[in-house]
Amino acid sequence: MDKIDYQNVVMESSFGYACYRLILDEKGVPVDYVYIEVNRAFENITGISRNKIIGKRATELFYNADSETLERIQLYGCSVLKQEKIVLEQYSDFLRKWYRVEITPREDLHFVTLFFDITELKESTAKLKQYMEYAPDCIFIADKNGRYISVNPAACTLLGYSQDEFLTMSIKDITPP
Repeated sequence: MDKIDYQNVVMESSFGYACYRLILDEKGVPVDYVYIEVNRAFENITGISRNKIIGKRATELFYNADSETLERIQLYGCSVLKQEKIVLEQYSDFLRKWYRVEITPREDLHFVTLFFDITELKESTAKLKQYMEYAPDCIFIADKNGRYISVNPAACTLLGYSQDEFLTMSIKDITPP
């Protein structure tokens, strides 16, 4: 197989990618970061053109260091300074979307983020939880082994078990032989 050009794969992928350099103050505390490189998906997801972002500090771009930007600076700084990868789900007030974010430290205060828009998943999950909470009928969700992973209040009321009790049981525990 021919050598794969990973840079082109990342730059043309459907997930957001950005490379940054962390900026520290004289005491070694993270105070900002600079955008080094972004892919096309980053532009599509954020609505920000790479021409307007490359070489710029985050505090210049996002409302002069709003709380969301300051939180990101601290989070990114923690990853870089500890040289630990961080994976989290994060809501952006600025973009009004949910993201799964992977922060990977590199060398010389550089780091990379990969992010995936999970807004639709979060909204669907919230709707399912709301439906289960207020549905008058019993709803059970079990894994492939028949162990309960979720039950609604109507099921608890009808069968007399708490949700915690159900989560220790399987379908076999409440169905007749």
